[in-house]
Amino acid sequence: MLWVGWPGVFVEEGSERDALTKLLLRRGCLPIYLSRSEVDLYYNGYCNNILWPLFHYVPLSFESKLSETKNMALQWAAYQNANEAFARVIAKYVCKAFPNSADSGCVQHITDTLFYLS
Repeated sequence: MLWVGWPGVFVEEGSERDALTKLLLRRGCLPIYLSRSEVDLYYNGYCNNILWPLFHYVPLSFESKLSETKNMALQWAAYQNANEAFARVIAKYVCKAFPNSADSGCVQHITDTLFYLS
């Protein structure tokens, strides 16, 4: 089994990211790194402001929550972009790792609201 996802921290490109990637790969994890902007808009913004409350609480009016966000359109775009990044990695690495699986060698199991577009 291979876990594919954001490691939960922002790491600049370079030796620190390379070392973290090697460590995670040894533990069966393929990290997908996000930019600072994507972390802020995708994770801190759309996922935590919209998806988490929607799936975990009784949805109340989002009007006040939306007015507090920096820019809903930017958050939605970041959510879409991050999901596209996850989907590209899954298609490139995971699907090739299981060539005998159904539907062109790829089986995906999405377990988090963060990746529903993937």
